[in-house]
Amino acid sequence: MSQVVEKIRLRVAEKTTLTPHVVGVRLVSEAGELPPAEPGAHVEVTLRNGISRQYSVVPSPTRGDWCVAVLREADGRGGSAYIHDKLAVGDVVEATKPRSLFPLEEALEYLFLAGGIGITPFLSMIEEAERRERPWNLVYTGKSAETMAYASALQSRYGERVSIHETLGGTRIDCASVISAHPRAEVYCCGPSSFIDGVKTATEAAKREVHVEHFHGEAHPHEGEQAFELELVDTGITLMVPADRTALDVVDDAGVFVPSSCREGTCGTCETPVLSGEIDHRDVVLSAKEKAQNSCMMLCVSRAAAGTSRVRIKL
Repeated sequence: MSQVVEKIRLRVAEKTTLTPHVVGVRLVSEAGELPPAEPGAHVEVTLRNGISRQYSVVPSPTRGDWCVAVLREADGRGGSAYIHDKLAVGDVVEATKPRSLFPLEEALEYLFLAGGIGITPFLSMIEEAERRERPWNLVYTGKSAETMAYASALQSRYGERVSIHETLGGTRIDCASVISAHPRAEVYCCGPSSFIDGVKTATEAAKREVHVEHFHGEAHPHEGEQAFELELVDTGITLMVPADRTALDVVDDAGVFVPSSCREGTCGTCETPVLSGEIDHRDVVLSAKEKAQNSCMMLCVSRAAAGTSRVRIKL
């Protein structure tokens, strides 16, 4: 059975308006300094209303604390609205230790492509690229400069290495041109799905690789789904996963605890080892190579592949 994820009690030390729709939150621990976060890492924050959300850790002006930036999402599930409207200085929240699913690999040069609040993981990556003395460029796109958190500070500090692209006039960024202008750079991308899709298309056409972090998973309709058996080997039970339910929901109902957060295949929290059975991987966490290895699955979205009636997992 899965182990309970360790969480740290934190106090909101500061809450700052970064743009009309983005707030910055600084979290401190009364038990001492918090562990450092690797560039691009995120923490899962659990609010008083029980909602848990994951946020990239952005560089802090002081040592030993964590800072996050939160975009108000009109069609979200309540986490961002709670932080914007109700979370106050002095409030207590819980958070996991930083986890890195979007690491900054060693490279001779970097190209960071950010869409909207997708800027957050790149703030620490830029600092790390500076520490490594590696050339880098940032292309940051959003509706307007006024709505783009950290845009002004980044341009003031780094000058021409930061390019701001506003889409308010209806002009989309030419991903192919941007990528071709940096032929030696390792490409990193984070932002809305439509932006990521454009970058992926451009990198594929240029036969380049891109490192991606998603905020939202892909929609998967229930039509045509197949039920399958899910054997929990360590627990000693076998469950039926209906066509219209996820493996995570069924496991939860059986009283078996699995850490989870996003429930849409973007965070990797519910990753579970697979012992046998082919998996239809629907997450955006695993690489193509990792999916081909078929050694784990995200219970929140992935299912048995077509023709596979039973999956055995280590749980």
